[in-house]
Amino acid sequence: MARKRYKVDALASNNAALIQAGPTGIATVFANNAAASARYVRFFDKATAPTVGTDVPVAVITLPASTSKEIPLKYDLEFTLGLGVAITGAAPYNDNTSVSAHDVQLFVVYDDLK
Repeated sequence: MARKRYKVDALASNNAALIQAGPTGIATVFANNAAASARYVRFFDKATAPTVGTDVPVAVITLPASTSKEIPLKYDLEFTLGLGVAITGAAPYNDNTSVSAHDVQLFVVYDDLK
């Protein structure tokens, strides 16, 4: 099984996207927050792009201001329906605050578990 990769340089939006439909496991997340305040990467178990603010994320990664993170997951974080993602500007689970362009650079290494 070959690992797959998803990368995005945030646009001026909530950056909602479907990375992959179907069973998916995250192996590693690399994220950089260039903004002067915290940003939030949200992962959703969905077969379509998430409706940010309505859909509830499975996991939220807080990126403190002006920091980078590498998050290796010893045991894959698994998603049954598919892997959706969003990047927002506030902490609540139902947040839909857009970030500014280039605030966050995200790189996700994942496995197709089909």
